[in-house]
Amino acid sequence: MSGKISLEFVNHIALLASSACQASCAVAVVHTTMGVCACSEQLLHLQAAIAEFETTDFAIANNLPAHPKFSSNGLVVNHPDFVTFIGLPLTAQDGSYTGTLCVWSTIPIAAEAAGLNLLQSLAVLVGSHLIQAVDYEQLKKVNQKLAQQNENLSAFANIAAHDLRAPLNSMISLAHLLELNYGESLDEEGNEYIRFMGTAASHLSELISGIHSYSKAVDISDEKSIFRLADLVEAVIAVMRLPEHVTVRYDKYDKEINACYAALMQILIQLIDYTITVNIKDSVEISIGFAEEKDHYIIFYKDNGRGIPPAEKENIFDLFKALQKKIKGDETAVTGLAVVKKLAEKMDGAVSVTTGLDRGTEFTIRLSK
Repeated sequence: MSGKISLEFVNHIALLASSACQASCAVAVVHTTMGVCACSEQLLHLQAAIAEFETTDFAIANNLPAHPKFSSNGLVVNHPDFVTFIGLPLTAQDGSYTGTLCVWSTIPIAAEAAGLNLLQSLAVLVGSHLIQAVDYEQLKKVNQKLAQQNENLSAFANIAAHDLRAPLNSMISLAHLLELNYGESLDEEGNEYIRFMGTAASHLSELISGIHSYSKAVDISDEKSIFRLADLVEAVIAVMRLPEHVTVRYDKYDKEINACYAALMQILIQLIDYTITVNIKDSVEISIGFAEEKDHYIIFYKDNGRGIPPAEKENIFDLFKALQKKIKGDETAVTGLAVVKKLAEKMDGAVSVTTGLDRGTEFTIRLSK
């Protein structure tokens, strides 16, 4: 038996059927594609025999031991006390047939018996439960497939990060040595080829780092802890060792929050890295603010950069759009914002952006408490 419906549920159905028939009953559910997906405990070894009772129309068969169709059926032979079969079709919301609720009773049931109305109502309940059970199984299979795909992606990212980065670094070093030691012996075109090789290898190394960071974002534990956001900001500044032309201002709030420290640290690191990468001003200014609502923490991050053109705003959190820009040689393209979005969503939160050309960029991160 596939186990799509629990034995506990089947036992409840059998009790209700027994009450409707005023006799001891056994039940089974036969699905169009899954076959016998549930049955009373005493029928567990008779799945092939049960499947023979599937019917697309309402049916009653009395005196089963002498019935021309069922007298030799294994269920009837093994349980001669069940003398009546009642078949109740199960349907989906669109009316299509999905299976049969089979009921076997120890007493004859007349076609006009009052209990049949109760059994038909019971079939509606079973049909609804069966649909939910099938949907759950399909969803579970999809989740398992996605989990396997994510595992494969993570494994690929690790291979790319460790096995490809070493030869790329060698190519970068080799290009630098060629230019340093033989640059004077080559014409301008030869030196240009060397620079192209070094630049291409550097870009590919950055792409690998971006993919690796994105794949690793899901591995950060979502375990919460209590800390002051000001302490977190100070830790980020210390870890990043920011250049002198970068200033980070933040409120020295005493309020403690309960969130994932590691994920929030990565979010701030990626945002600051983004600002430094795209901001061409001599003085880079960053401000970090905080607010609290009943069900959310809100973190405001604002810089004084060039802002984001309207045409690019929709794609700034898209990892593959950023990678495409990197490949085309766009030095302002960064993959870190995709990491920010992924981490925020992992913490049951969201990130939004307000920006405009020459107006800087403000990111708003809302996190569920």
